[in-house]
Amino acid sequence: DAVAANVSFVEIKTDKGHDAFLLDEPEMFTTLRGFIDSAARTRGLAG
Repeated sequence: DAVAANVSFVEIKTDKGHDAFLLDEPEMFTTLRGFIDSAARTRGLAG
């Protein structure tokens, strides 16, 4: 990208609409967990 930021994108299909992130959506939690774990490892914070 233009500012050399490390970015990613994921599209999670759901029938719950744009507020699905407020609900129990297992695929979203799995994806978010992967992002947080990766960021922690990159910063030496993984336990």
